[in-house]
Amino acid sequence: MNSTNWYDVLRFVITIGIIVALFRWMMFDWNKATKKLFDTLHDFKVDAFHLGGKKSYSFAIDKERKKICFVKRLKPVFYDFNQIYKCDSFVQTYYERESKTGSFTGTAKVNGERVKVRGSVSVLGDIHKICDKMGLEITIKNDYRPVYTALFISQPTYVNSDTYETAYDLCLEWDSFFDSHAIEKDKTDSNNRTVSLTLDGSTSSFASKLTSGTQVASSSIADEILKLKNLLDQGALTQEEFEAQKAKILNG
Repeated sequence: MNSTNWYDVLRFVITIGIIVALFRWMMFDWNKATKKLFDTLHDFKVDAFHLGGKKSYSFAIDKERKKICFVKRLKPVFYDFNQIYKCDSFVQTYYERESKTGSFTGTAKVNGERVKVRGSVSVLGDIHKICDKMGLEITIKNDYRPVYTALFISQPTYVNSDTYETAYDLCLEWDSFFDSHAIEKDKTDSNNRTVSLTLDGSTSSFASKLTSGTQVASSSIADEILKLKNLLDQGALTQEEFEAQKAKILNG
């Protein structure tokens, strides 16, 4: 085999290797790998976690040691709860008009002759509200910008879908947890308006569920909801029982 043939073979092998590597990279299960990482952390017992996949940060909390671990692309970073400076929630939505298409067949008169025709028609349909992103931006003490973004929705999702409702509930639960430990408590309420939370929770109905001045401290609310979520995951509670108990806790 001459040098030219060897060169062609080598180039072919390298090309195949690159294609295989790219395919494995695209198909890599970041959530599964991150969960495995959480299970192997030293001096850190995972009590609850959220997996953000490739597009955002995953995180886990150790309630006994009061520590939180943020992970992106399998790189863990640890903080104490009292290092959480601020947590802002966000929901990015847009409207989309659905087109309804259909086909038709029939006849038409062309140059005085009747001929068969076939085509399609497109008419304006319903308007749908789409959520593009939903998540939390978490700022750490002594920093001046959000350091970690945790997404609960990362691709277009209909606002009236079960997927959206589930993501919204999870986002609210974790928002409550981070807010209970935050030094500065500026929030965005359910109408996407920035509000400053007061100790008596009088700023808004949304804020009143998160501040320490309500009947139940927000840290206790977060702990109770997390306990219920663990029971739900373990099968000890049904989804209906979970929703009922959570509503009782949030409503005081």
